[in-house]
Amino acid sequence: MVTGGYFDISRHIMDRPETFLTIQHLAIYAGVGIVAVSALLGILLRRYSTNGPALKALYGLKIAVIGTSVQLIAGPFDFWWHGAYGFDPVLLSPPHVMLIAGAAVNGLAAMTGMATLWKIGVILTRKIITPFLILACTALWLQLNLVVFTIADIEGIEYQYRIFSGAHLVIPLAYRTAWEIFGLLMLAVPGILVLTSCARIFGRFGGVSAVASTFIIVNSITSIVERGFAWYLPIEASMIIPLMLFDYLASRRRFLPAALIMAPFTYTLYFPFSGYYFGTDIPTALMFTAVLSLPYLLIGYLSFMLARRLTF
Repeated sequence: MVTGGYFDISRHIMDRPETFLTIQHLAIYAGVGIVAVSALLGILLRRYSTNGPALKALYGLKIAVIGTSVQLIAGPFDFWWHGAYGFDPVLLSPPHVMLIAGAAVNGLAAMTGMATLWKIGVILTRKIITPFLILACTALWLQLNLVVFTIADIEGIEYQYRIFSGAHLVIPLAYRTAWEIFGLLMLAVPGILVLTSCARIFGRFGGVSAVASTFIIVNSITSIVERGFAWYLPIEASMIIPLMLFDYLASRRRFLPAALIMAPFTYTLYFPFSGYYFGTDIPTALMFTAVLSLPYLLIGYLSFMLARRLTF
């Protein structure tokens, strides 16, 4: 579901006309269907099970009911939207917002369920759960990034205004630039929150690095290569270094230094999405990495403070 979503977004950004029935849409809704069946089974098991630990482990599926319900409504809505308004080259549209919000809730549900199973499991059970926990953490990270991308999609606001009013909305350059930079800064928050949670769940070095590696692979395939930026792959791969350092520090409960180290690399790590508004070339990426380094340190600190209250 997550990889299908990122492939779909890449197609939208590249202005490749499509219909509702595409491979990436099928991947998204196949994932939604799997989560829906899992949530239904979870409800039945919670109703008839008397096993305390098992009931705790199924709590994530209870959360998934909310996310799946939103996505099941968004599916037909998206189908109708494409039929009524055609191809929409932006991320911000009513059905997309519902899909992304539902996916983020499902990502939280998956991570909650896997984390609960990890905590109550024995050594053998943990070995089985570990790959699924890594995937759940990665999925939540990717989906929360999409929430930030959607909020910062100022072109989407202009596009939707044009659809509903028939007139052009002209947003002053200063406001547009400020909002886009705000979105770039907010991109630092999801990764720090999710990776801090992962570090607390795993409790040792390695788990966060596995999640980071999975994230880099997914972003490389669905965004970097798909959009024709294969030349950026070595830079993206090098991002594993600060992420492994984050893992090392967080495994020793030094979460603030970990957050401060990771935050300045946000623009570089999230390429090409981070370059959507200001440019997707190396000089621009390096410039924004340097210019925004101090603001990113502030966001890293605030994310650390938030993580102390919200993470597992």
